[in-house]
Amino acid sequence: MPSARVAVAVTGLPEDTQDFHLTLGRAIARAGDDIFRAEDEIAAMEATNAAGAGLIKMALDHAFDREEALIRALATAPASSLGGAAVQLAAAVKIFAWSTMEDTPRPEDERAIRRLMSSALTVMVDAAGLDAERDGVNYLAAPTTNPWRDVYQRLADLFPETVSEEAGHEG
Repeated sequence: MPSARVAVAVTGLPEDTQDFHLTLGRAIARAGDDIFRAEDEIAAMEATNAAGAGLIKMALDHAFDREEALIRALATAPASSLGGAAVQLAAAVKIFAWSTMEDTPRPEDERAIRRLMSSALTVMVDAAGLDAERDGVNYLAAPTTNPWRDVYQRLADLFPETVSEEAGHEG
């Protein structure tokens, strides 16, 4: 397993980070470097008919698999920092690009994009000190669609009369 210590990806951020999303983002950057390097090596080997292009192609496939798994992992937890939110937004853009290449949209891509965007939006609203209702955020991205919010709280927001009726029947 790779070390948690990674190279600085952005000026001003510490080299060591405990931020889940930044750590994944940096691992994705390394996987991307591996992909570019392998693609360049394959092109050079094929141009000169050098042996070994098959092994490099296998390494390239593994790098693509690693990159995709890391990108998808970004949608498994809400961000806790602006840096993590930025990485999640970039992942949403990447998954959207993948989804536009498919003949049929994949529901899991749509769900991942919603999780990534909702998480990043929550962090940015909090960091900016916005009043989501007053500043239009809740109108543009209804809190009831945020998959990171408790589903029962979302139901209570949508159907307050049902919740109050059910509460009256308890006990």
